Amino acid sequence: MKPRRDITLGEMQDECKKHGNCMMCNVKHVCVHMIEKPYTDIDLTDPPRFNEQQMALLNGLWEIGARKLTTFNVFDSAYYIIDKEEHSIGTILISVFGRAESPLDLAELLGKDGAE
Repeated sequence: MKPRRDITLGEMQDECKKHGNCMMCNVKHVCVHMIEKPYTDIDLTDPPRFNEQQMALLNGLWEIGARKLTTFNVFDSAYYIIDKEEHSIGTILISVFGRAESPLDLAELLGKDGAE
């Protein structure tokens, strides 16, 4: 299951369609089939994490073989661009995407299955 911060409104709507009217949801709560902690309030009005230009850049990175962006310590000023073999293939300034608590998994962000 996903952490609730990573669930999009579209994913929630798709999940609701799959399970039908299971009587477990209301306006302030998120489906128990989708999150680690059921019945937790979530603000669905939060703006998207990345804008269109950032998503286009993430798509471009995916096309050249990148699979995640990561830092190795809190003092890094750049993300390391990691390919599917876990090799660093370049860097990009953290300011482009903002600092994340964990590596940015491109397959997850782009809605890809990760298999090729």
